[in-house]
Amino acid sequence: LIFALAGGAPVKAVAAYRLQGPRESVAVLVLPQSSIRAVDDLRGKRVGTNKGSVGHHLVLAALQRANIPFDQVTIQFLLPSEAKAALEGGSVDAWSTWDPYVSIGEVQDHLRPVIDGTGLPITDGVLVTNTESIAVKRALLADFVARWARAQRWARDHQQGYAKLYASLTGLTLETASQIIRHMNYDVVQIDQATIRDHQEVADLYLKAGVIRQRVDVSAAFDLSVYK
Repeated sequence: LIFALAGGAPVKAVAAYRLQGPRESVAVLVLPQSSIRAVDDLRGKRVGTNKGSVGHHLVLAALQRANIPFDQVTIQFLLPSEAKAALEGGSVDAWSTWDPYVSIGEVQDHLRPVIDGTGLPITDGVLVTNTESIAVKRALLADFVARWARAQRWARDHQQGYAKLYASLTGLTLETASQIIRHMNYDVVQIDQATIRDHQEVADLYLKAGVIRQRVDVSAAFDLSVYK
């Protein structure tokens, strides 16, 4: 959303999702034998992640909390498949990513998480649409978000059944799917001032780190009228 706004895209967020419990669905992963055990060990290291993703935000937020200058860590912008290959091949020392990649990495590839989003100001996500759709398809959008929210409540209340369905649709093992479902234990919620404030903090952090060139005011990028 921040990069869309910085680029002038005509979009707005109409609903948000908020994780319940530890924020383990985003993490910095390393190989089992890696010497990296904590954020301080990232000094002088190379981390692969998508530019502007929650993985990118996780690295910056963790460095900021630890008072480590951003330039002491080299961030290489890679797609998830590229970052995983780079980690296994030694081109990067760590991979900052999100579920389902976190769980696949942990369960199937035995990667080790050294940092996750717990305790950090990580935004959990928003549903974004273009402004034209809000104008002409508001009722359809409201109906879709309401269905999404009901489906997510069902998933939270039936995690075993949802994990079996998830595994059958994706081809992942039931163990992997079960961990993904545990990690992605979120509620669909209305946009509120806390959501807007959290995204403003992300935009300000990207500006501080030099990821974007000018300050972005996110307040106009949220529509509170679609999902009430």
